[in-house]
Parts: sequence; C-alpha cells; structure tokens
Amino acid sequence: MATRIRSTERLWTYLRDAGVRHAVLRGVAPADGATAPMDDDLDLLVDDVAIPDLRGLLEVERARDGVKIDVYGVTGLHGTAYHGHPHLPEPLGRRILEHAVSNAEGLMVPAPTDHLLAWLYHATYHKAEQSGLDWRDGAAGRPTPARDAIDRVMAAAGERIEPTMRAFHARLLDAGLGVSVERLRAYVRHDFRHGRKVLFHARLLDQLPGEMNLFVIRSVALRHGAVDALRARLAAQYQIVSERRVSWLHAWRHRNEMRGGKWRRGGLPRIAVVVFDPHPEPSSAEDRAVHPHVLNRNQFAKQGWRSWFTSTFSVRESANPIHSTDNEAEAIGHLHLFYGPEEEHALLEHVDRVRGGRLEIGPDAGD
Repeated sequence: MATRIRSTERLWTYLRDAGVRHAVLRGVAPADGATAPMDDDLDLLVDDVAIPDLRGLLEVERARDGVKIDVYGVTGLHGTAYHGHPHLPEPLGRRILEHAVSNAEGLMVPAPTDHLLAWLYHATYHKAEQSGLDWRDGAAGRPTPARDAIDRVMAAAGERIEPTMRAFHARLLDAGLGVSVERLRAYVRHDFRHGRKVLFHARLLDQLPGEMNLFVIRSVALRHGAVDALRARLAAQYQIVSERRVSWLHAWRHRNEMRGGKWRRGGLPRIAVVVFDPHPEPSSAEDRAVHPHVLNRNQFAKQGWRSWFTSTFSVRESANPIHSTDNEAEAIGHLHLFYGPEEEHALLEHVDRVRGGRLEIGPDAGD
C-alpha cells in the first residue's frame, strides 16, 4: 500500500497513541545509529490488524507532493502484499514487530540484527539490480544509497558481511530466511517487466532439477515452411510442455518486450514453444565468457539449427529462424507475453510435477 502524505508527524503520533505495533524498515537511521535526516521515501511494517484504520489516516493526510510511504503488513493483508507475497518472510516480520526498538530520533525501528536481515532480504531479492551489489565481487559493486544504508545497519548489528548478493543470500539462509521458489519467480517477473535481468536470480533458479526454457519460432521459418522441422528438432532435445501460435498483431504490439525489440533478421515471433530439459549440461567458463546468462549449454544447439536453415533455404546467412531465452529466469520473465496468469501457473505446476519432490533454493556455490 503506497501513498504520499503531507508530513509524518500525525502518523507517528497516531501509531504511538493507538499502541500500534510497527517498525520503520527503511528511510530512517537504525537503532544505535547516528541521528540522520529522514528520507522522503519510507517503508513501514505494521501489524495487519491495524491497517484498515491506518488507511483512513493516510487518506486524510494524502498529498500530491510529500513523503512517500509504503505500508506492509506481516502477512500481506489489506492490499499490503509485495508482488503477491508478504513483503518479508512472515517469521522475520513477526520478530521485527515483537522486538522493535527506538532509534536516536525516537522512531520505532527493527532491533539491529532484525534490521540487518530485513535489509539483506530487500537488497538481494527485491532490489538486486538497483542495490548496486555484484553477485560475487564486493569490489565490483557500485555505490548506492542502499549500500550506505546496509553499511549503517551492519555496523549497528556488529556484523561484517562481504557486500555481494551471494554473501547476503548465504547469511539469510543461515537465518532460515532464504527466498522461496514462488517468491523468487514473482520477483523475476517484476524485474523483467521493468527491463532488468538479474544473473544471480537466474543462478538461484538454476539450482532446480532440469531447466524450463522458452523458444520462439520466427516469421522467416513460417514463410519457408520450416516450422515442422524446427519443432522436430526441439522435440528431439527437449520435452515440449506447451506450444502457442502468436498472431502477427500480438507479436507486433509486444515486439519490444523480448530480444530488445531486435527482430529484423528473421522477423517477429510467431510460435512460442515452452520446453523442459531434464538433463541440462552446465555451461563452461568459456561459454559464459561469451554468453554469461546461458547456464545450460544444450541451448547452443540452436546455433546448428540456424546453420541448417540458412544452408537449406534461399535466405541470407544472417536469417535467424528461432530464438530462445537464455535461462529459466528469463523464460519466466517472458511467459506473460504468450500466456495468461492462469495458463502460466498451470505450466509451472506441470514442470514442477515433472521435477518432483520439494523445490528449494539453496546456497549459490558455483564459480
């Protein structure tokens, strides 16, 4: 639940006088930290039962210009969910409210260790790209306000963790707060809708058994009657999960949401094919030096299919009859272009049944 309010004075007074359990997650100094000016963008965690009454106050205080405030409930009720899930893992949210403390400015904030874990979760999973973190090299990250805030809460908590997505993820796993598969998929969808490809998230999803991916057969293949041959090649290498014909108008409307809008050599996508590879082969360091987001080298088979196509039909050598997403994360980020939400859910459920067992995200231990 996001809004802008004229000032926070009435908000803090209301929360204090009404005895509402709450904690400011972001936008103020941490507990035991130096006094710092309040940001004009605050994240507030509130006991779910208080949100309906709080909504009324925020409506009264609403202003076009002012302090932006995002209100989250522990369980995501009353319109406070974050991409369909509670903003933070529920155990952490409950612990934050139970042990909230006053900071140097008299505002309620999470206790130091809880505050650190909340920031690590936010930076690693919600805002990985915007946080400025590199996935494995602390020195390669870029300075951002989020990095500064994390340094402050680390100091307050008395911890020192290498500023990488990998190290933050490991710390969250140690605390029993690692991201779930469903949440990570939701965050990946959101990032792709905003043009962000997070390699570390792709690596985490790559831990799941097998790999789901998405191919699109392009208009040049339809014009030359090569669809059946390409479909046969896909079926020989993968389990085909779903196939969807794409109208020219739909492809044109969404052309800029895939492949950077670059469809000149081969034309628009006309058939979408969702596949599952039960036996992916990890890409090599040499592969990733050229294609860093391709984690399954079986994907490179499409290069041979392109060579077959250009040598078989009267087309330019640059003609590309088929395109695929780099990895499962990118496939998840693009499914909405061809499938509705219920269809997408059914596809993922089918793939997960094929995988079998309980699906969990563990530590990233690759190179």
